[in-house]
Amino acid sequence: ASRNHRLIYSGPGTAELDPLQIMDDISAVIRDCTKVSSNVDAISVSCMAEAFTPLSSNMMPWYHCLLTQDLRGLNEAQAFETTFGSRQIKEITGQLVNAKFTAAKLRWLTRHTPLETQSTACFASWQGLCCILLGFPPHCDYSIAGKTMLFDISKNQWSQPLMEFAGVSSSQLDTPVRAGTLLGKLSCERAKHFGFSNQPCLVMGAFDQICASIGSGPVSTSDGTLGMGTVFCMVNRIPFSQRSELPASFPVIPYLTPEHMISTTSVLSGGQSYDWILRACYSEMQNAHNAAMNELSDHPGDILFFPYLSGSGTPSVNPQARGTFYGLSTNHTRGSLVRAVMEGTAYELRMNLEAIEQIGLPKQRIIVSGGCSRSNIWLQILSNILMKDIAVSSVTNVGCLGAAMIAAFGAGRFPTFDSAIQAMRGPARLACKPDNRLSEIYSMLYEA
Repeated sequence: ASRNHRLIYSGPGTAELDPLQIMDDISAVIRDCTKVSSNVDAISVSCMAEAFTPLSSNMMPWYHCLLTQDLRGLNEAQAFETTFGSRQIKEITGQLVNAKFTAAKLRWLTRHTPLETQSTACFASWQGLCCILLGFPPHCDYSIAGKTMLFDISKNQWSQPLMEFAGVSSSQLDTPVRAGTLLGKLSCERAKHFGFSNQPCLVMGAFDQICASIGSGPVSTSDGTLGMGTVFCMVNRIPFSQRSELPASFPVIPYLTPEHMISTTSVLSGGQSYDWILRACYSEMQNAHNAAMNELSDHPGDILFFPYLSGSGTPSVNPQARGTFYGLSTNHTRGSLVRAVMEGTAYELRMNLEAIEQIGLPKQRIIVSGGCSRSNIWLQILSNILMKDIAVSSVTNVGCLGAAMIAAFGAGRFPTFDSAIQAMRGPARLACKPDNRLSEIYSMLYEA
């Protein structure tokens, strides 16, 4: 079951959601599901990070949910860097200083709405909001806490100096616990409200990219996972002891187990770039994707596209960066531009993958999921540029499956996370292998 939502832009640099509408829709989705199966062992939540909603004393929102893309805290992020230094913040939180994080936006709220901020009962993550919806105090797991730029990843607790600078206290934030923590059973009244015939357990879930990664079904450390949605995100599990070996621009967040961390590498405008080029060049077509695919050449393009429509992700991490087509001539067509977009995102991913492999984490296969993974042409381009086998998850909603794996572990169905993943994962089909001849051409273009 699903519902869709539109972003709200209330001014320059803003990006918000109406939390009341989404809470109603989450309730409706749960009820849709319980009409099919009302007896459920456990519920777990996979949710976006870097988003929060201010709640008043009655646990109702007094402001919209501020999203990752909301950049009204640019000046406040700079103030964090000036006060603490980027190196210290990275050491404490595992994150690079950025306006997208909760910390910068909380400081913005503190400065612009001081009375409301001071009286706020909780700045709840989406995990926290779902806890409240299901009848529990607001909690979040360590991975979501780790995406706020306020969480000490070595101590697994909120950082007092960073909280004070943001203008909030720990009592105003979700209670952080490890993913898989069993919070308890839904009350009889709450369970009946959602249509359950029993009282399911609520198990602490995780950051959506972690859920998508485990839901994709990797079976060894030589498998990488790539979500091909609006943002292209590659998730890499690394030993906690190796976190300092990563390039300085690579963030780390807590994983499901304490001995590992996650480093996410991203192309911020992956699928977004593709949607944009289709709207710009094929808006008159009934099926823009098919029309574009029919106009692609079979060979690597000679245009280089830099996919920075919303700034650059790793490894450069520059919110001010902007997209570029390089090498245009009168011989190029709109199909040339589409191919350049596909290739440009793959080049960006290769930069990230090479940095990960330099610390001794080689990948033989990349398991992909998300809307853009339905394009066989794009997958072959990825395989040729990354020089890796590409497999496609057999599961459509890998984030939901990942959350279910965590719920099953927390409910006691499996002794470890890995055993839950092994038992519940869907098989990944091999989609394509690299064409060595084309890979050589792409390698020369990549170096350029």
